[in-house]
Amino acid sequence: HEVANHPWSHPQLTKRSLSSVKSQLRDTNKALAELGIYPKVFRPPYGAQGPKIRKVARDMGMETMLWDVDSLDWKLKTGDRIRRKIGQQSSYSSVVLLHSNTRSVPGVLPAIIRDLRAKGCRFVTSSEWIAGLSGSAAGSAKSASSQSSNASRSQSSSALTSRRIVEKSTPRAARSSNSQEAQ
Repeated sequence: HEVANHPWSHPQLTKRSLSSVKSQLRDTNKALAELGIYPKVFRPPYGAQGPKIRKVARDMGMETMLWDVDSLDWKLKTGDRIRRKIGQQSSYSSVVLLHSNTRSVPGVLPAIIRDLRAKGCRFVTSSEWIAGLSGSAAGSAKSASSQSSNASRSQSSSALTSRRIVEKSTPRAARSSNSQEAQ
């Protein structure tokens, strides 16, 4: 398991000043440090991020992580619908966004994991995924902290099958309407 920074009050960071972004990340890191946790990964709420926000995170020692499959668990509500959505959109190398505060996820998670393993997924931490991308020249150019807005949904993190992941473009979330490049 790995604990990452998901900013303090869950704001849309692209609508905040860089000073506010720094405060959000710093306050979260401070609370985690009190528990002996020092995050190396940051996931922006709603996927809303851009070069300046990624730089703030990087300057604080964190890489930015997005996803290519949004389970819409907050909206779909039932375990069967969430499982079906993930099954339709995922590949052996997907990064799946799930929330711990939805009632259906804990009950359906074992089935989702079985389904993803059947597709050839191997589960790794975000830091392991990023390290896998950074392990090659192509990965350095396409690391999680430098994801472009014209991304493809096919790159993701469940498997570290090096070249295949690295050569594909970045997760679809980087180009979604919520993933603004304003900052």
